[in-house]
Amino acid sequence: MTKLFKYVALSPIYISVVGEYDEKDGYWLSRLNNKYTSEVEYALESDSVNLAKYIDKHENLIHGLIEKITLTLSTDYRLQANIIANQELNNEQLEQLKNYLTGQYSDGYGEGFEQGEIDEYEDEYEEEEYDEEEEEYFTERYEERVSVYAQLWRSENWDMKIIKI
Repeated sequence: MTKLFKYVALSPIYISVVGEYDEKDGYWLSRLNNKYTSEVEYALESDSVNLAKYIDKHENLIHGLIEKITLTLSTDYRLQANIIANQELNNEQLEQLKNYLTGQYSDGYGEGFEQGEIDEYEDEYEEEEYDEEEEEYFTERYEERVSVYAQLWRSENWDMKIIKI
């Protein structure tokens, strides 16, 4: 029986909230906290995939060494890649694994994942405007559909840590 080596790769998950009519600010973005954990867990579970099957010959240092990569949510609200390798990985292989996962989170798997809403709701907004004819301010209220998405990668403030367990 072959000895298997286990690793976890931890990285942040970001939540973006996009309003239907929000042209000024676009959206707000924050790291995942306890507010949307069940929605993110459900999305990861229902979209369970073994990312190891997409490793090709271009990742020559880890091709054939990684048997399984599954994604879950860690207890501290980070994305946790659970990795099983058929040999212990050296620093160069770990770096290639990190680059591979970063690519999957930013373009491959992650690009499709972040396009699926994890929540939606209606929100009411107020805007104060000035009526030039009446020469007074008035408040207009409107409702807006808001969509919530989870992002596995960002170009800013993003990092990944791989730990052997």
